[in-house]
Amino acid sequence: MENLLQMNSKEIPAALIKRIRKGDVSAYKLVFTTYWNPLLNYANRFVKDLEQSENIVQDTFVYIWENRSKLNPDQNLKTYLFIAVRNRSLNFLRSASESKRSDEILTEIHDTITAHHEIENNELSKAVYKAIEMLPDKCKEIFEMNKFDKLTYKEISDVLGISIKTVETQMSRALKKLRILLAHLIILIISLKFL
Repeated sequence: MENLLQMNSKEIPAALIKRIRKGDVSAYKLVFTTYWNPLLNYANRFVKDLEQSENIVQDTFVYIWENRSKLNPDQNLKTYLFIAVRNRSLNFLRSASESKRSDEILTEIHDTITAHHEIENNELSKAVYKAIEMLPDKCKEIFEMNKFDKLTYKEISDVLGISIKTVETQMSRALKKLRILLAHLIILIISLKFL
């Protein structure tokens, strides 16, 4: 009974399975140590990853132990072990394939969205800069100093030697003109956000 590997599938004694069913750890260890390497090699032929193969075989043995009361002494245990490892290996490959495909799809979607946003942003930027160019010179200068150079109204008034009130008036005119010039884009952006 100690050399299980040399026995054919039908020769694994029913008594050994009965002992495992009753919780006999030594009988379980005998099956475990006898079949660990052959099952590991078998799993590795499928998954080609030794660590995953070890997990598969270990999970199979854990399942056997946890469900030992359901073992059938008339069942071919060796065949059962190899079928269980094969099924777990195939399930792992299926799961890994689905996960990889999901990652590929998410990457494609991300790349597409990023490219779309870059195009949108580029087009939007062109339209905004074109609208700014259409502002009267003084409005344009003050707007750019505030929005691009990040100067406060006070700093702009000091640099240009004009009153803060003049800066406020010019900014107000610039913003009003830009709203008119970019109205079509604002509507387009809002509609795209809610599609």
